[in-house]
Amino acid sequence: MPNDGIHTKVKPPLSKLDKRYAKAMKKLDTKSGGGMKIPNKKAAIWMDSWVQKNFRSLGKFVGGWKPLKFGGRWIGRKPNRRFDTTAKVLQHTGRLRASFVPFATTKDAGIGSDLPYSRPHQKGEGRLPKRRMIPNRKEVLPAVVKIYRKYVKDKVIKKLEGDIE
Repeated sequence: MPNDGIHTKVKPPLSKLDKRYAKAMKKLDTKSGGGMKIPNKKAAIWMDSWVQKNFRSLGKFVGGWKPLKFGGRWIGRKPNRRFDTTAKVLQHTGRLRASFVPFATTKDAGIGSDLPYSRPHQKGEGRLPKRRMIPNRKEVLPAVVKIYRKYVKDKVIKKLEGDIE
């Protein structure tokens, strides 16, 4: 090593750091499961928050939902039936909104509903206009990548930085 006055000393040696890094990355490997359930849970929670905010804003995150055909809906049964002009789209009983459940495994994360009428509303099937309730991949990706980057930084990079003097 030339004596130019500038040098770096790494403890432990770089070869050991490489092994530690590989081991830490293996723990994060989605094929083996590893520790990815934690960031997947955070991603699922973020998606749930997105869906709830989207409902509150009547689809604002997806360009807004098409309003009710006649400006409201009929409520109740005869003879007390009345037309409600303050009715919110897709929120008559709140059952649809509450049916969205986030899920996370070691391999993936997401949110979904088991109600049979959630898909026709999401896709706009039959006579129903398309009213998207859940985000698509493009809308989710930036936030989810941020969650994963923070997790990797906290679990791998900070640990390695502590090993370097």
